[in-house]
Amino acid sequence: MGCADEEGPDGRGRYINGMEPEITLSQWRKGSQWFEVNRKLALEIVQDITYYPKFKDFCKPPCYVDEHYIPTMLSIEKQILLANRTLTWTDWSGGGAHPATFGKFDN
Repeated sequence: MGCADEEGPDGRGRYINGMEPEITLSQWRKGSQWFEVNRKLALEIVQDITYYPKFKDFCKPPCYVDEHYIPTMLSIEKQILLANRTLTWTDWSGGGAHPATFGKFDN
């Protein structure tokens, strides 16, 4: 799983102060909504009772659980196990909330 301490409105700009003290701004992470974890990490994610309640209470758009909760929780608890990279490539050069869409005529 990749996760980043991303400055700007789509990264740190989505942090909500009510998440402290469990999650501070310096711990806030953003990652792709597409990720892979092994069974051990998946069990830790679904058993989490520390961080998920904060996201449940405070994470509303433009905060998205799939992009912020799992990267933040794992970077706090299991950072050593994160590959911190992605296997996908996207074109964000157009700006906005979504990357470019590739069609059959794109190289």
